[in-house]
Amino acid sequence: MHEWALLIFTLIMQAAIGGMCMLWLFQTTLTKTVGPDAMFTATKKPLIILGILSVIGMAASTLHLGTPTHAFYTLSNLASWLSREILFTGLFILGVLVTLSISLKNKRLSAGLTLATALIGLIDVFVMSSLYAHTFVNGWNSINTYASFYGTTLILGSVLVASFVSGELRKVERGDAARLVIRYSFYAALIGLVLELVIGAIYGFSIPAPDSIQAVPALTVLEPLQSTVLFRYLLTVVGVGFIGVLTTSKSAKNPNQMAYLALAVVVVAEVIGRYVFYTLGA
Repeated sequence: MHEWALLIFTLIMQAAIGGMCMLWLFQTTLTKTVGPDAMFTATKKPLIILGILSVIGMAASTLHLGTPTHAFYTLSNLASWLSREILFTGLFILGVLVTLSISLKNKRLSAGLTLATALIGLIDVFVMSSLYAHTFVNGWNSINTYASFYGTTLILGSVLVASFVSGELRKVERGDAARLVIRYSFYAALIGLVLELVIGAIYGFSIPAPDSIQAVPALTVLEPLQSTVLFRYLLTVVGVGFIGVLTTSKSAKNPNQMAYLALAVVVVAEVIGRYVFYTLGA
């Protein structure tokens, strides 16, 4: 599998997009309860992290294109899904950086900018999915690609942001708000997990396997991947399950550590899942 730059790019961008969606949700639902100062303190660190991730994602996409000038040439043809991906990814990254800059300056997370950036990001996920779905690659050209990409966006984004926001809220002794953040994160991650499992299962049983992958008989490649896919889904269930435990237990020991552990588990799971995705399309 030689598409490591694309693997990093898609995962990081989808995590950042999902994270912006969750930041907007937390900002609009918790500010009145927690107060604007505490809310800014709780969201500042994850917003900075999303900004860093966006820049890393941009760098990964540049590695895939070869040189930055290729992106400008590609943008000359917006009829192609690749051109649209570059456009909306660039707009999203710009939105994250502008939101970060203005929020740090005003010491307030701008709900309007966050929402606008999140909406651009969700469109970007659709465009990313379409880029692969509109191919003749048997492992990509189905609704499963959309379900997988949006599932990753919800799972990674929600667990990533919630693990940091909840930790910051506990530092200012707002455990009630921290539990609410975890609950919202669990619901979002659960929706993402259902998307991946249900659509993935339907796709797996209804789409015939390709005859070969990179001139190698398909069974030779796919059989070892079956256990990998099962392990990936098991890890995702475990990671989301950790978040679920935090929503139901008020006396959980070291809740911050459990949230970070959940994040680590789902990151590993999504990396494995994306590795399999690109292997199928090799």
